[in-house]
Amino acid sequence: MQKENLEFLKERLYFLGFPERLNKTLEEKMKAGEKEFKLGIDGKVESKGMEKKISYELDFAKSSKQDRYFLNSYTANLHRGDALEASQKIFLNNGWGLSSRESFNLLEGRSVYKTLKNKKDELYEAWVKIDFGKQDDYGNNKLQMYSDGWKYDLSRQLHKWPIKELQDSGQKDDLLYSLSKGNLALVNFVIDSHDVKRYIEANPAGRNILVYDDKYVLQNAPKEERKEQQARPDRSGGIFFNDSTGTGKDVSKDQTKDTDQGRDLVAEGAGNSKGKKNGRGV
Repeated sequence: MQKENLEFLKERLYFLGFPERLNKTLEEKMKAGEKEFKLGIDGKVESKGMEKKISYELDFAKSSKQDRYFLNSYTANLHRGDALEASQKIFLNNGWGLSSRESFNLLEGRSVYKTLKNKKDELYEAWVKIDFGKQDDYGNNKLQMYSDGWKYDLSRQLHKWPIKELQDSGQKDDLLYSLSKGNLALVNFVIDSHDVKRYIEANPAGRNILVYDDKYVLQNAPKEERKEQQARPDRSGGIFFNDSTGTGKDVSKDQTKDTDQGRDLVAEGAGNSKGKKNGRGV
């Protein structure tokens, strides 16, 4: 086992938002020289006033040409109680890709802004959203991409609403960053000189933002956007991983194959300069 390879994989786990408790089991598996193996870990996330369960299965494989392991993909499973709510296989490029928090946000139906790579290895940026109504030949949900050509201006859409945080440049930058990661952000609307709590999320598909009240009830979109929307289809980011599986359980191999669309998704750190400054994507 190459020490440099182990340290690189530990770093990738860190930047993907997985806890360091996986490192010991990872090292043991690599020392055993297994051709491929999986590590699993469970966690809990507070979302819209409810506690949800999220589980991950990480796929590691040894190169056939060199003594080196790669983190090729992981599967994120979102649970509501004992029922599986949604699942998605996330493809990585040498350990770079969507973070654990970003995949959770996608499974909840929100969009994430990410740096992607096409089949010609050319980088471009786009919003990514899971299309739960369409699946590929291997049972994975298809991904809907909204590139810069879609002309979705998140900042412009935010300024259509009386959001107090936009009055401060630092808070505005933090808000834009959080929304780009797919988070549901808590903000203050200034209404009749009073601060009113609202939750918002980016909605590139409708070229607007979605606004919820403090009870998470969706509010009406701006009139100018409503018609268009109807016509057009801690570093863990709030994930609390369970101690019981924190050592990294070895899970059974699944037979899901890679897809070209999944492999197009590549992480460039957090996808922007702020993400690289802060380290890992959350």
